[in-house]
Amino acid sequence: MTGNLVLLGISFGQANVGLGREVAVAVVAYIAGCYVGARITGPIVPGDRIWPATVTRGLLVEASLFVLYAAGWWVVGGHPRGWAVDGLLFVSALALGIQSATVRRFGLPGLSTTYLTGTLTTFVTSLATGGRFRDVVRHLALLVALVSGATIAGLLLALHAAGFVPLVQLVPLGVVLLLAAGARYPR
Repeated sequence: MTGNLVLLGISFGQANVGLGREVAVAVVAYIAGCYVGARITGPIVPGDRIWPATVTRGLLVEASLFVLYAAGWWVVGGHPRGWAVDGLLFVSALALGIQSATVRRFGLPGLSTTYLTGTLTTFVTSLATGGRFRDVVRHLALLVALVSGATIAGLLLALHAAGFVPLVQLVPLGVVLLLAAGARYPR
C-alpha cells in the first residue's frame, strides 16, 4: 500500500481524478480487508498453536476472493476496462488486506506477504545486527518468493498468457491451504 498511498498523493497534486479513483478503490478495499481479516483471525493469543485454525479460515476467505478475482479476470479476457478495473482491483486488494491481517495473526515481527519495503528492511537489519540465521533466511526466502511471483506474472503477460495470471495467486495459496489441512489432520 505504500506505493498506492504515494500515488494517491500524486493524484491529488496533479488533480488526476481517474488515478485517484483507482488508487482510492485499492486503499479502501485493502483497509476493509485488514479489518475483515483481523475479525476472522482475532488477536494473537500467547501459547496458541503454531498454526491457529483462524489462520486457515482467513486464508480460505482470501482464496474465495481470489477465485472470484480469477473468474472476473477470465471473463474480461485478461484485459479489464471500465467497471471491471475497479471491480477486480477492489476484490484483489480486499483479499490482500485479509492476507496481511491473517499473516499478522502469527505474531512474528517482520513477517508480511504484501509489501517488499518492510520485508527488505527487516531482512537487512536482521543481517546487520547479527540476527538469528533462521530469521535472516526466512526474510530472504519471503523476498525471493515475492519477487518470483511478480516475475512470473510479468512473464505471463509478456508471453501473452494473461489468462494464467490469476494462477500466480491461487496456486501458492492452494498449496499453503493443503499443507495446513495436512498438518491439522495428520494420518
